[in-house]
Amino acid sequence: MGDEWSHMGAVITDASLQAGIGYKNVVLPRVRALRQAWPDADTTSGFVQRLGGGDLPSVLNWKGRKKLAIIENLAAALQELGIETTQDLYAAYTDPAKSEPLIARLRSISGVKNKTVDYLAMLVGIEERVAIDSHLIAFASAAGVDDMVYEQLSDMYIAAAARLGCTPRALDSAVWKYMSGK
Repeated sequence: MGDEWSHMGAVITDASLQAGIGYKNVVLPRVRALRQAWPDADTTSGFVQRLGGGDLPSVLNWKGRKKLAIIENLAAALQELGIETTQDLYAAYTDPAKSEPLIARLRSISGVKNKTVDYLAMLVGIEERVAIDSHLIAFASAAGVDDMVYEQLSDMYIAAAARLGCTPRALDSAVWKYMSGK
């Protein structure tokens, strides 16, 4: 995990912006700009404090209200749960007593669905997840696997990773890079 992904503000922003947006040219530069502009937003409370200043749209060079609301709501939810660092978030995902309430709370946020929940886990180093997106769907479809819901595709990729002897996160990354031409 690089520096961006040990910074809660960057992790929350990355997870909030990624859905349906070009990653390399749109999301990643904004995540890096946020980290540079707000180095003190490396904890959830530090990020929430910065959000109170109202200059997130200018820091991210972002006008769309929906994604900004997801960022704010995700930060608030993590703060409510007492999750301050990426290590705290990793621990919450891996602790059976905390994982279910965490995931339920995240899914209660408008605009946060299964992919964002899984992607957020992957950003903090969870290896056992895949984030089913258009690239992974297209790859499965090219292999003749169609008409599966998110959970079925996720289970299929996790099983395939086990057969290949790699982590689900590594398989997700390899398929994503291949399908996006990276």
